[in-house]
Amino acid sequence: MSGMNILAHLVGGEWHFLPPGGQQGLTMVHKFSWQVPDSLVVSKSVSSGGESFGYWYWHPGEHKVKMIALGKALNGVSLAEYTEVKREGDTMICALLTHDDSGTQRYREEWRFTDNDHYDWTLYSLSEDGEQQVMQASFERRAT
Repeated sequence: MSGMNILAHLVGGEWHFLPPGGQQGLTMVHKFSWQVPDSLVVSKSVSSGGESFGYWYWHPGEHKVKMIALGKALNGVSLAEYTEVKREGDTMICALLTHDDSGTQRYREEWRFTDNDHYDWTLYSLSEDGEQQVMQASFERRAT
């Protein structure tokens, strides 16, 4: 059996961005669906900046979950490569590279699940100078 079970809890409903302090403006919705059981989950993200699609898959040679995401960036097409996706307790940790017209950047994401329908997401930029938090958001699952 593959390690894709770490994504099973994301499938179903839509994950909505919860603006801090109830502020309005930025919207973001993620939806995850099985395309090939135990092998492929497709995600679609819609925000005011456009759409992106993620393809989460089991890599049989490396024996780990990986992902490729394509979307529209401010200055062209953006590609994200999740080189590793793992679960530690209530937290899913993703190592990733982003590629766009400005170059390649290294990041780490943490998705901390507070219950079945909520998670806190944090993005860290990685460089020779160390790790720096660059974004944070909370999401809530809603029925479709």
